[in-house]
Amino acid sequence: MLCVCLLYLSDAPRQVTVSTYPSSAVVALNRGITLYCSSDGLPQPTYHFRHYGNILNGNKEWKLEIRNVKVKDAGNYTCEARNFLGMKESLPTVVNVERKLIYIMKL
Repeated sequence: MLCVCLLYLSDAPRQVTVSTYPSSAVVALNRGITLYCSSDGLPQPTYHFRHYGNILNGNKEWKLEIRNVKVKDAGNYTCEARNFLGMKESLPTVVNVERKLIYIMKL
């Protein structure tokens, strides 16, 4: 009798990280920033980005593009990676929005 056995290695996400492009998480007002999420889960997890804990439009992709950044976009972003074996959330990444101040002096 011959037995053909397949072994599938699976794992819940254990490490979840967020990186940004540009690499500095400081973005000028009205510019853009992209956040990337990566995880070691197998099978490949689905992703959710959160801003202050709120899921962003049900985003299930490994990247989040924010175009035309506004002051309200500043703050803590996390990424949640999930597969059928479990879920893990990243540490927060802080995005700062840089505003240019214009001073008008009266003479």
